[in-house]
Amino acid sequence: MRILDQELGLPPQPETTALHQTIRLHREPTTTPSPKARPLVEYVASGGVHIAYQVIGDGPVDILLVQGYLSPLEHFLELPDSAAFYDELTSFSRLIAFDKRGGGLSDRMGYPPILEDTVADILAVMRAAGSKHPVLFGTSEGGRTACCSPLLIRDVCPG
Repeated sequence: MRILDQELGLPPQPETTALHQTIRLHREPTTTPSPKARPLVEYVASGGVHIAYQVIGDGPVDILLVQGYLSPLEHFLELPDSAAFYDELTSFSRLIAFDKRGGGLSDRMGYPPILEDTVADILAVMRAAGSKHPVLFGTSEGGRTACCSPLLIRDVCPG
């Protein structure tokens, strides 16, 4: 919120302010997940391929994590920094993460996915996870997709 307002000169929209307040009110202390508590990897069909995804946590806000190409679900929680990142996000949200088509546990295609493919996969994962209005959060090259997706699916993504 501070960065939006003070550093970028953009006052946050009312929806962003409301989301920030909801997150602050529902925050709980984090714990490191044990390997036994590892979330189940599920699959959803999208455009002729199967997309691997996980749902972690049960907070009041859905965050759909759009990661970079080299962030496979199967190994992400094995890295201490990555596990701490997931823990922080799941302390106030229900985190939905997926492997992009062609990477990780998702099906291979023989060519790199284009933006429209990834947006279709985001919608398929949202439907499968029962998420109606997630906040898209992108890391690495997933940031571009997270920023562009609301332009293509305006009625679905609040931020």
